[in-house]
Amino acid sequence: SLGFRGEALSSLCNIADLTINTKRAGDETGWSLKYDHLGNLVSKEKVSKNNGTQVLVKGLFKDLKVRHIEFKKNHKN
Repeated sequence: SLGFRGEALSSLCNIADLTINTKRAGDETGWSLKYDHLGNLVSKEKVSKNNGTQVLVKGLFKDLKVRHIEFKKNHKN
């Protein structure tokens, strides 16, 4: 099991483009981690970043047309 957060991130990989930007206190640089739709790490790049973690989700439901239409219809700004 990947745990609750791991399972959630794995599910997001299935339905969107997922990038995680992270930097731990004490580290000189941060990392940008990009994952494919199967949850495999496809790129790892050093980045300049403040401490912390940012999860970027792009193209939510883009490959699931019916879900994408429903998402756009019900999306609240």
